[in-house]
Amino acid sequence: MEKGEKIEIEVEADSAEELLRSWLKEILYVIEDQALVIRTFHFEIISIGKQQATPCYLKGFLVGEPFKSSRHNFCTEIKAITRHDFKIKKSFFIWKANLIFDV
Repeated sequence: MEKGEKIEIEVEADSAEELLRSWLKEILYVIEDQALVIRTFHFEIISIGKQQATPCYLKGFLVGEPFKSSRHNFCTEIKAITRHDFKIKKSFFIWKANLIFDV
């Protein structure tokens, strides 16, 4: 993969579920809008609202390169992040998520 372009993403939501869903939707938007192949990503959860009025906030970045059919093998396109059966829960120090992509 070529040296990549770094794109910063920040999202805010009212719950951990919506925070993850918003993060994934932003990644999908960047991939589609800029025709990128993502090499790596990093994110940091700045806050997870423990009370109703406290928002959740995440910031991170993606590193990718422009899609080139001569270099990249394209199999299946993700169209959307669905709400169907979307769950996230914390068990001790591990977060687990269940999600379905619309392809």
